[in-house]
Amino acid sequence: MRFFLTLLFIFTAFMSPPVVFGPLAPYHIEIIIAALAFFLSIPDLLNSGLLFSPKVWALVFLGVSVVLSIAASGWIGGGLEALYSFLPLPFTFLMAALNIKTKRHLQIVAITMVLGCAYFIAHGAYDLRNGVDPSPFLYGASTLRRLRGLGVVNDPNDFGQVMVALIPCMFLFKTKNFVANLFLVGIPLSVLTVGLYLTHSRGAAVAIMVMIAVASRRKFGNVPALLLAGCIFASSLALGWSGGRDVSMEAGSDRMAAWSMGIEFIKSHPFVGVGFMQFADFNDGLTAHNTIVVCAAEIGIPGFIFWVMFLLSTLREGATLGHVFARTKATSTLEASTSSSEGGIDKRPESPLATTELPAGSAHFLAGPGLSEADLRQTTRLLVYALIGFLSAGWFLSRAMSMWLFLLTGMLTATIQMDPHRTFMPTKLSLLSLLRWSTATALCLLLVVYGLLRVRGLTGG
Repeated sequence: MRFFLTLLFIFTAFMSPPVVFGPLAPYHIEIIIAALAFFLSIPDLLNSGLLFSPKVWALVFLGVSVVLSIAASGWIGGGLEALYSFLPLPFTFLMAALNIKTKRHLQIVAITMVLGCAYFIAHGAYDLRNGVDPSPFLYGASTLRRLRGLGVVNDPNDFGQVMVALIPCMFLFKTKNFVANLFLVGIPLSVLTVGLYLTHSRGAAVAIMVMIAVASRRKFGNVPALLLAGCIFASSLALGWSGGRDVSMEAGSDRMAAWSMGIEFIKSHPFVGVGFMQFADFNDGLTAHNTIVVCAAEIGIPGFIFWVMFLLSTLREGATLGHVFARTKATSTLEASTSSSEGGIDKRPESPLATTELPAGSAHFLAGPGLSEADLRQTTRLLVYALIGFLSAGWFLSRAMSMWLFLLTGMLTATIQMDPHRTFMPTKLSLLSLLRWSTATALCLLLVVYGLLRVRGLTGG
């Protein structure tokens, strides 16, 4: 029941309430669904240990930073409104982390999102082919009309960012059965590729290149992986992926000018920022199209550090468990021998099984409900790739507070918890150590942006 309510909440947020509930949308049924899902999840939340994890502490302080960013100006009511806008994000994370219990649940979430994407793609392609103008599924003038979704993905770049993250998730269905792979992997990937092309999102193209480079380096090594990713990126541009728009530093000069303004905001409001969701109000209605700049400028450097801490703790656990940055043939052989199920949707038993009968490291060691060690690592690795792709696209977007980012971290956290005894987890960092690493990472990210602006001569000393 809890998983169904969580899935319905996610689907409604993605498709938009009017599409799902039609004339009932004004009654905000999605809020009722969310409240019921949370109420039923309270026992699990209290027993899961998540309340004391660094991720939740980071979310708490991130919420405090959001409130202070508005309340510091003297508008206390605005701080409460900002908190109300922020709360669906940690809620999405917690609901995914608590109620996604098995690989089958992950598969259902992924295929549900793909079906939603297919709905938008089909409508947008039909309107594009038939010259429907205006169309709620298309953005832009007649010279370049770009596919988009509805609701929170009504921007082509937002829609493309979500589809990029769904690409690795399709490999959750990969099996040894060719027919199953064709229908559950090949066809969804084709649909997503068509949709991504129709968005003409340059950021999505770059994100795909990054995912390919990270994923293929395990098998081919660093240099071949970079060459492969570069060739695919160049081929996509040659086929018109960008819609005729240039992909260069010069083409993005207007965005980098907004980055420069963001750096100025950070300098003038380093502790509390200019206000949650207020960047455009301080910059003539224009955002910076960079998640790092906008996040730090809106909620201040301390808030940005907690945002980094939330992601860093999740990525550290996922990357270690999934052997994302390790290149060992022994691991690949082990995973190949025990990868996935024999059918499409994972059909192995979901009841908890004893994990003490076989030693950890055994090819058939059961790490969680029906998952072998190799399957657990592979599943985790795919979700890390999805999160990396989402964040890579976010370099060109202002999406630090995107619901889909928190959904992905929740899915990854749920997968990590499928290792019930944390047999394969890295040694936990203390909260203080994690805070130090997060601070260093946050400052390095800001220095990268500042360095790029210095190279372009768009900021002062």
